[in-house]
Amino acid sequence: MWVEEILIRYPLDKAQLNMRKLTLRAIQQNIIDETATNYGERVQTSITSDPTADKAMKIIAKTEELRTRDNLIELKVQLIENALSVLSDEEFNIVTRVYFKGQSYTAIDVECGISKRTCQRIKRDAILKLEPLLEVILLINK
Repeated sequence: MWVEEILIRYPLDKAQLNMRKLTLRAIQQNIIDETATNYGERVQTSITSDPTADKAMKIIAKTEELRTRDNLIELKVQLIENALSVLSDEEFNIVTRVYFKGQSYTAIDVECGISKRTCQRIKRDAILKLEPLLEVILLINK
């Protein structure tokens, strides 16, 4: 079922988004440091040269593609988080344990005292609630 695939992918998307944000910061800092070093080592021959503008152009060029992909991932993450907010506490707990923590129904039974059959029913009800809220993600993934 596609909703389950989206939920399984959610922690990976969120981690990927965080890693890309850190990568963007590293690229920006590297360009700033590199440019500062280059300008410090050579004599400027033109008054019209603007080191700040040069840095900005390099940062924009190197990060534009990453930002486009990040925006799509960030949109997916926000859509999933908004959809999850409509679940009851019990449904959210089961979805989190099954899809994000990878726990088995047996482990949930032991930790929470919820039988396998009840856990499956709660999960099914949660998926049915999430389905109409997550349909837009199918369009993003095309």
